[in-house]
Amino acid sequence: MTVKRRPSVIDMHLSPKPPRRRFLFRSPIVAGRSYLRCTAGAAVLFFLTLTYHWQRRWLNDEPLDTFKDGPLGTFKDLLQRENTPRRSCNAMHKPSFRADSLAALAAADDRERAAGAAALPAHHIDFAVVAFPKCATTSVHALFHHTDETDMMPGEYCRLIEEKHTVEEELALRGEIRAAVAAMPPGKKTAFKCPHLLKHAVAISRLASMYPDAVLLVGVRHPVLFFESFYNFRVTNPWPDPYDWKKWTIHPPESLIGFANGWMDLDTDIGRYELTLMQLGKVPLTDADLSLLACKGLSLAPTQQRVFVYDLGQVQDADADRGRAFLDAMGKFVGLETPLQAMPLVDPKHKTVPPEVEAQKIDICDQKFDALRTLLLERSKVTATFVLDRFLRSPEVIVGG
Repeated sequence: MTVKRRPSVIDMHLSPKPPRRRFLFRSPIVAGRSYLRCTAGAAVLFFLTLTYHWQRRWLNDEPLDTFKDGPLGTFKDLLQRENTPRRSCNAMHKPSFRADSLAALAAADDRERAAGAAALPAHHIDFAVVAFPKCATTSVHALFHHTDETDMMPGEYCRLIEEKHTVEEELALRGEIRAAVAAMPPGKKTAFKCPHLLKHAVAISRLASMYPDAVLLVGVRHPVLFFESFYNFRVTNPWPDPYDWKKWTIHPPESLIGFANGWMDLDTDIGRYELTLMQLGKVPLTDADLSLLACKGLSLAPTQQRVFVYDLGQVQDADADRGRAFLDAMGKFVGLETPLQAMPLVDPKHKTVPPEVEAQKIDICDQKFDALRTLLLERSKVTATFVLDRFLRSPEVIVGG
């Protein structure tokens, strides 16, 4: 029997120790190449490690306290990231829609159309206060609550923003919403308030599908004052327990740059009204507009529902004639036959706030907020251009007063 001997090259690689001659007779050139390979490998490893940790900070995976230069340093870091092309969109961690949610909406629409309108309850929503927080939405709620012609669902009714991922879950949610609407007093126009609804494409589509004849009331105010008001509201209202001050963590205003760095739905992008108003599909959008929506985690959700836009100043207008014209316009828009009474200004319920928490409220005009205020002002110019030159020109949009 002939035994085939393995080549010496294989023996060299399988042996626990390489032949001594490989080291005894290695030339300086070969040794230099090995050294260069070793140092190059170490350099590559160091570079990859450094890149990994920088990307963690770049993508906001590290907490904000990793910024060592205080609030101003944090603000500059976040602003630089947002102004850099690769991060300019600064999208939300959770987009305002999911593909399976939209698919469930479409499937539910198909089933309800197949069943016919006779299978659905006759009760419906006539109008809704859908935006924006801290823009007199509570006062508008009180204006229409318990009148001869209208009634509002209690508090904030935001079931429509829930995401459901199967058609069965979607149909079950619609049944619960319709049951809540049916429980409202008969013979009156029914409405609800949800100041954050326009941020959710799923909610816009669901409302348009379930109650296509409902009209929308949208309140706005100056974005700089809006940010200040909303921030101070968040500071003094712990969540989920409104009186648990010990566990309440307050985020510095300079850290709330963009949707990705929001705190309890508060960030510098929420005052960019054009972002959410674009979703309604009331005006033609450019490729840049659509790219911006995608970057921000928003989605086009076209609706034929008419929109009534009002400014906070109209609610607080001291001029009696202008105030009357505003109320008449709003009443006519929602289909009232009798004039609305004077707008009640509703203040939030007063509660005792610890002095150390009260001290965290901000005055946006303070010098220490110059950089933040400048950012908000610059972006408000873009917002004003969109609202005045594009959105308000839509035939489906009405301006209050």
